[in-house]
Amino acid sequence: MPPSAPHTLKRKQPASTPSSSAPNKRAKPSHHHQQKRRDARQLSTQTRTAAFHHGELDVDKYVKSREYEIRALEEGLQRSKKGLNQRAFQLVPKDLRRRTASHNVKRVPQRLQERGKREMADDKTPTVTARRRKKSGPMRLRLETVRKLRALGSSKKQKKEDKKNEKNDKASDSAAKTTQAIPTRRPKVKPATLSRPSTPPAKFRKRQRHKSWLPTHLFHAKRARMTIPSAPLWRFAIPLSPTAKSHRPTHRARSERGCVAWDMSYMATIALEGREDRLLWALKGVGVEEERGGKGGKWIQGLRTRTVVLKACEGGMLAPATVIWCAPASRAESEKGERVRQVWIRVHPAAFLQVWEEVVKLAKTARPQVKVEDLRFEVGSIEISGPGATEALAGALWAFPAPDSNSSMASNSGEKASNLTAATTNNTRPLVPIPTALAETLQALAPLTNPSLLPGDALLAFNIQDPRLHHPPRRRAIPAPTAENQAALLNLCATWPPDIHLPISPPQIFSRAARQAAQRGLRSQKAINRRRALVGPGEVPGVQAGDTGVPVLLYTNSPNVSAVTSSSSSSSSSYTLLLPPKALPAVWYSIMYTPLSTGQQPRFAGLDELRWGAFESGGAWFPGDFPGTEAGWAWEVGVRRANQPVKPKAKQAKEQRETPGCAWEKLLQPKDDGTPGKEGAAPRISGLTQVPPALALKLFPHQHTTTKASPPPALPPTLDPEKALLAVHLTLLTRGVPNERANIYRLPRTQPRRDAWLALYAASRDQRSSRKRQHSNPNTTLREAKEGGGSELPEYISNRRLAHSLLHPSPPPQAGEANYPDCPCEEDLIGFITTGGFSLAGGKGRGVGNLVLSKIRSADGEGTENRESARLCIVRNIGEKVGRLGAWEVVGAV
Repeated sequence: MPPSAPHTLKRKQPASTPSSSAPNKRAKPSHHHQQKRRDARQLSTQTRTAAFHHGELDVDKYVKSREYEIRALEEGLQRSKKGLNQRAFQLVPKDLRRRTASHNVKRVPQRLQERGKREMADDKTPTVTARRRKKSGPMRLRLETVRKLRALGSSKKQKKEDKKNEKNDKASDSAAKTTQAIPTRRPKVKPATLSRPSTPPAKFRKRQRHKSWLPTHLFHAKRARMTIPSAPLWRFAIPLSPTAKSHRPTHRARSERGCVAWDMSYMATIALEGREDRLLWALKGVGVEEERGGKGGKWIQGLRTRTVVLKACEGGMLAPATVIWCAPASRAESEKGERVRQVWIRVHPAAFLQVWEEVVKLAKTARPQVKVEDLRFEVGSIEISGPGATEALAGALWAFPAPDSNSSMASNSGEKASNLTAATTNNTRPLVPIPTALAETLQALAPLTNPSLLPGDALLAFNIQDPRLHHPPRRRAIPAPTAENQAALLNLCATWPPDIHLPISPPQIFSRAARQAAQRGLRSQKAINRRRALVGPGEVPGVQAGDTGVPVLLYTNSPNVSAVTSSSSSSSSSYTLLLPPKALPAVWYSIMYTPLSTGQQPRFAGLDELRWGAFESGGAWFPGDFPGTEAGWAWEVGVRRANQPVKPKAKQAKEQRETPGCAWEKLLQPKDDGTPGKEGAAPRISGLTQVPPALALKLFPHQHTTTKASPPPALPPTLDPEKALLAVHLTLLTRGVPNERANIYRLPRTQPRRDAWLALYAASRDQRSSRKRQHSNPNTTLREAKEGGGSELPEYISNRRLAHSLLHPSPPPQAGEANYPDCPCEEDLIGFITTGGFSLAGGKGRGVGNLVLSKIRSADGEGTENRESARLCIVRNIGEKVGRLGAWEVVGAV
């Protein structure tokens, strides 16, 4: 075969081009719907030349041609009527559409079912009911086999039941002759022992061998993308993100309209019980300093929560945590230091073992000792954020009435409730519901759209009814936003009645007996359905004798506000609801289906949206944005394993040959090659620590602060600046978006390259200021341009130059141009981006990264540049050669 002959295995038919006449069979017709619409609107016509013959009119042919056009017009009307028509299943939102909706009318909403039936009848769509479908041969054999096996199993089961009844009869006869049965003693909980999850049902037991399901797992498994079953996250099956497109809708619901909810039951809870002074000593051992007076005094009294950063005994940062005190029985007893009290520490599961070991070590050395319990599987939690969060909680949580109330406050029918008797257990106090005024406070806060107006870290503890009695939830009446109502709402937020007027009583959620009694008192779904069937239509069953309330604890979380996002609307605070895990699914379904006043319903989200929400609000997400901690380094190792390339090194792209994660070894250990081991499992760098946010704010205060700069504090002796990482929030000053694992450089040391970057910063700053001035007052720019020059020139020439300067300003050099500055070398590398992307709240590229403390302290203290230029940096994405100018600020909250 000659060399010029084509290979026989290659495609003989050349690719189609616009000039070729051969049609491309693989090409999909573009704009098919537009072509269909165009055909529906076109009408066929017939010329009049056929009706004229030698100048004479042929009436017969003329009538036939007009008849043809009239029929074409009628057919065109019918085609256009059906061409733009939509079926019933196409009129519902995208989240309600299903693939089989066009074949099953029951899949569409009830208001569109009649229309769907008519459309299917007109189109003669075949509809077959499952029970009327003719069974095939293999299906008939399978059904026959199932019927025989069921009959055989029922007969064996009946024999076992008969034998068991005979044994029970004999045992009852023998027991009647003896004394009465001795009551069994409740199992004693061993302190300082890790708890184990409860045994799941038999049909789900095999799937939870090496992990645990969240209480709402069945809800999320149908609607969200979950973690891989063989690779759970923190030994839990956690939803990562909804299957539907939810990035922008979640951002809008969280910042503008609606609300977003997360199931946070994987968060760990550690309970400490002992004398108040010993508890304060143990908390001080993990970095929680004691505060007396003001907010600190309310925190110890159990009226506030407190978000802190826990530290190890050696001084390293462990994890952020929320500390909650149990309120004493009275205000006078809260001032006694010897009072036995209880405090909870809620921490992320990634750092639970480290915090648990530190707390147990301190509790055992305390005299008298402090009791430590693991409540990971006894307390569930829901986090909800957004303008409609307060309204959703007020509509889903119905207060459990006090025993002295004459009627059920939650029943719309006004049914009288009998005297409620509290359930009692052996050696425990009775379950007496607390006053309903706390729940009435929540109902009064329903019009609140920004929880940040409430006192910081405020909490409410009360009992609620079973939400299934009020399902489906109904829209609560929201008062009109008049001046009087707004003033009353602001007065309620400012005075906060739980601090002044309401009596303090210990929240029942802190009692193990109360939590277990509430879970045992939950009725079955059949019992709930029977009670709802007894009342009239549209009415809600009231509370009956024997019902127990579900203890809950609701508190607010302070927003993660940074200097770059202080004016953003996405930095609103959120709520966290604590309750027993068995009651959590009922509350979750009530929240999900609560209609809001905006016409929407609350949305659910996963771990990706939770991390992105912290990024949008200017904070950092633990553990992904804190690689200096043990939990953060474990997350970094997991990222490296996930991004490990499958191809051999010779076939990898340039960006794949680099470290699959952030190359901290190359930055902190320059003598080593920095290449990770197999599967990216790199050992943790010795001495690696994370600078706590409070200390970071003292070292590098925000630029917008107007207070006089004080000398930076001295570093702790346990903190090595060479191996200490500082979490920062970074904003690009030019175009571009920082991606994960991007490199962060400081300004070059050589003067020519440094001056080039400073000139780019000055040009971009001038361009931003001119744009702001044009948007604020366009007439000012016109007047300044006329007064500045050209008074001797004609008016039309001045206007022409002015228009040219406004339409074609001299922009700074763009990336890729010849005069664009070069990217710095590796000697100027100071950190990496851990979370990055396009910020919807800021409308520009932003990122969260970590910098080496020693490198930025040397740049900040040189004295050759002011405070503003000291925060400049250069960001280069993986696989790119172009750097982007940016500015960083310290992350002050977690």
